[in-house]
Amino acid sequence: MIKLESRNINYASSFYVLLLAGFILISGLPYFLSFESRVITVPFRAFVLGMSILIITYNLYSNKNNKFNISDYFFVLFWIVYVINAYLSFKNYEFSSDIEHKEVEIYLRIIGICFIPSLAILSLNPKLINYKLIFNVVYVIIFMVLLANIINGINYNYQGRSSGFLSTYSIDFGHIGVTLAIMSLYNIMFYDKISKHLCFLMLIGFLIGTYILYASATRGPLIALIVVISYMLFKKKKKFYLISIYFIIIILIKGLFFLNKKY
Repeated sequence: MIKLESRNINYASSFYVLLLAGFILISGLPYFLSFESRVITVPFRAFVLGMSILIITYNLYSNKNNKFNISDYFFVLFWIVYVINAYLSFKNYEFSSDIEHKEVEIYLRIIGICFIPSLAILSLNPKLINYKLIFNVVYVIIFMVLLANIINGINYNYQGRSSGFLSTYSIDFGHIGVTLAIMSLYNIMFYDKISKHLCFLMLIGFLIGTYILYASATRGPLIALIVVISYMLFKKKKKFYLISIYFIIIILIKGLFFLNKKY
């Protein structure tokens, strides 16, 4: 038992990285290896689900005296309501045949891909997690994957949206870009002793993230970016920077749309 506890730091941090960046890293393989995405994405999802169940089981038995917080109960309640809402939607509304045939798959996605892994994270002891290591590893993975997408060339569908070469939807692609932009800005804003070289790298990361957001052509990630940046600047009490960042984002988006129409 003592040995397991000593290894918990590595396993807990690795599980975080697996959830945050694992799918992003492997979802580009089908494009380069020319095979169906489900060949690799489904086994990956099954592996994550299995790991999640093992983590939940281990923590329940090894930490018998742990008590749930009020937020934990609300977390579980949210997912119960979410599943019920999905069930009632299928019963009371009409969907296209493609969506109706995926009803069971959607339940599996809600519970197996989202709820159970989230519950596994909730069961971990925060003191055993190296958040700085997780941040750095996830940042490098997302940075390299999105940079590779740009170098490979961004292709758009008939709606003018893109998901790059990743086996995902355009809105997910946009959120990945927003994640990189937010992480880059967080490093610049909240680390006082950041070097000039690292600051320059973070600025590149922010530009890559915002470009991917533009390529996805989805509104949800853009709203998420604006809300999170607003909160970060509010915490730093930087009204001037708040206005400046909004101005830069607007100029970038307008400039990209102008270039898109021109070429």
